[in-house]
Amino acid sequence: MKLVKTLFGVLFASALFTVQAIGSTNAVATSSDHSDLWNATVGGGATVQTTGTSDAMAGLNFSLAHKARVVIPSEVGVRQSIGWSNTTDKNVGTWQFNTKLFNDWNLFRIGSVQLLAGGNGGVSYGNRPVAWTVAPEIEGRLWLKKDVYTGVRAEYDFDVSNTGIKAQNSLGVTAFLGFSF
Repeated sequence: MKLVKTLFGVLFASALFTVQAIGSTNAVATSSDHSDLWNATVGGGATVQTTGTSDAMAGLNFSLAHKARVVIPSEVGVRQSIGWSNTTDKNVGTWQFNTKLFNDWNLFRIGSVQLLAGGNGGVSYGNRPVAWTVAPEIEGRLWLKKDVYTGVRAEYDFDVSNTGIKAQNSLGVTAFLGFSF
């Protein structure tokens, strides 16, 4: 439980920095040459239960991010995904859509390898109950060219819809292709 509280505290701090960065022009400082300030990705992902049932979800993910400086270099953006899951009753499928805001800090870049970490928060909806979630995430990128990269992102969602924070007990993994412009 202490780990869950710590993860939520880190994610909450990430969300506060993101809100501050979006709301204040002084908090977000961008590159002065205005080159490659935007990143767009398209990818495929899956969510797998870490405990209990073996339900899984697969889908597509799109994101758009703006490079910024929130304490250290970061990316602030929005992500949209669509997924489908076959529940334990094999005759019924569940569609799920996610719209999330995110902030990922650039931890380091060595050559063509880059590591980012941060958090996201948003809403999940579809032919299932609406749920508000927050999640810490980590992302690794391999730059193929100056403006093209591929990568993988992992996140662990927490449901904050009800009276308390409840781990979703699922790990979301996305592989993607990204473009910087």
